[in-house]
Amino acid sequence: VSTNSQGDVTVSNNGTTITAGKRPPANLPSWLKVYPGATVTTGAVLGQGGMLGFDTTDSPDKIVAFYNDIAKANGIAVNTDAATESSRAVDYRAPAPSKLNFVLTVASEGGKNHVAILYGPQS
Repeated sequence: VSTNSQGDVTVSNNGTTITAGKRPPANLPSWLKVYPGATVTTGAVLGQGGMLGFDTTDSPDKIVAFYNDIAKANGIAVNTDAATESSRAVDYRAPAPSKLNFVLTVASEGGKNHVAILYGPQS
């Protein structure tokens, strides 16, 4: 376990390394943008993929529309879109192995929307 000057924590075990902090992950694809005006709460590099967490007061529909536009512009399709009263999850799948898949989850609580994006290569 190590910590860098920016507060990121890195854990390595059996050839697997995870780095986490409160900023976008270093390997976040340039096309997978942080939502405008959001406050990043978590960023983690998980092998070839990662996780981005942020909070925003924008509606789940507006957040999902933003990422639907990004997906469409990159040839990535919505595989599933499921919602409950207080959450929504969208699974995006790329047609080519060269692209990353990603899953967007939005959980509403106390006037904020907590968003997590998990991304990684097709398996």
